[in-house]
Amino acid sequence: MQFALCHEAHCPPGTPHHQRYQEMVIEAVAAEQAGFDVYGVSEQHFLPEVATSAAPEGIMNVVASKTEHIRLRFMSAVISVNHPIRIIERLNTLDAMSDGRAELGLARSNNPLTLAAFGVRADETRTRLNEGLPIIFRALTEKVFSADGDIWQIPESAVVPLPVQQPHPPVYISATSDETHALAARIGIGCMSGNTVLGWDYLDNNVQRYRSGIGDAEPLGAFVTNSVGTFAATVACAPTMEEAMADGEAVALAFMDTVMGFYVRLADSSPGYEYLGQIADLKEHAEDIPFLMEFNPYFHIGTPEFLIERFKRLEAMGLNELILRIDGMGHERNMATIEMIGEHVIPHFQRSMTPRTDR
Repeated sequence: MQFALCHEAHCPPGTPHHQRYQEMVIEAVAAEQAGFDVYGVSEQHFLPEVATSAAPEGIMNVVASKTEHIRLRFMSAVISVNHPIRIIERLNTLDAMSDGRAELGLARSNNPLTLAAFGVRADETRTRLNEGLPIIFRALTEKVFSADGDIWQIPESAVVPLPVQQPHPPVYISATSDETHALAARIGIGCMSGNTVLGWDYLDNNVQRYRSGIGDAEPLGAFVTNSVGTFAATVACAPTMEEAMADGEAVALAFMDTVMGFYVRLADSSPGYEYLGQIADLKEHAEDIPFLMEFNPYFHIGTPEFLIERFKRLEAMGLNELILRIDGMGHERNMATIEMIGEHVIPHFQRSMTPRTDR
């Protein structure tokens, strides 16, 4: 099992963005010391408090200069609103600055505010993903490449800088639909399973979809990254359930309010997102965090023993990575959770790096 710390620059009331960014660097260093395998920042736009990490590469390059071995992953670069070449240039620069520790996570976006502001229709994000993925791998593996698609037309180009890792850094995708889980397996990339607010069974079905297909992968890149993890939107760990809830409940409620609004809007706007409408069934429980934790693995708030039990359940599903969003509780409480997980939770799991299979 791998453990990843994910930040989205969730700013508690009174915390300015620049302060939160600097705190995140300190927390990333603490995560390395606590035994986390991966640190990542997701690309988020137009969310003034809950998620303010619009330029992840700026934060992660600073983290690279202050750490030695923790892997650094974009979680995730939004391919719907970014040119594929710019994504690779940023990835390769991070790989250079971290001496070969960079990883690329991609997403098509579940944020209607992002899509609207950048002029992308919800019904074209799948097209952009499907067209962009081959471009990204060609840019990673070919010295000179070109593309002639419906979205991007690229003359013969040579991307610089080149990555430190050869043949290229590992690539992952954030997946909320069964279609994207199947795509990740088919093209041999790692999968970061989300949307688990819809329940344990929803996650289990998607994990099995990935696991059933990865053995027959035809990789777009030079190797298969056989990894499926899951994203937890709020994680708080404390000596008692009451203390943990005091730390994490408000963060979980804020996150639940945000994703409920997003998912309902997207479900109504495009046939490609209609599955997200299932979240409306949870409306009457949207402020009942104990109920939601029983129903889904989206929130993990409790003692070390409580988290170990839940994480073991996820491990038994076939997951080999936990992506823990420890954010929004205030710097002191974030640090306490990171340190407690490192001391009391991580040691209960067998550690192994992400399996890689060359062609």
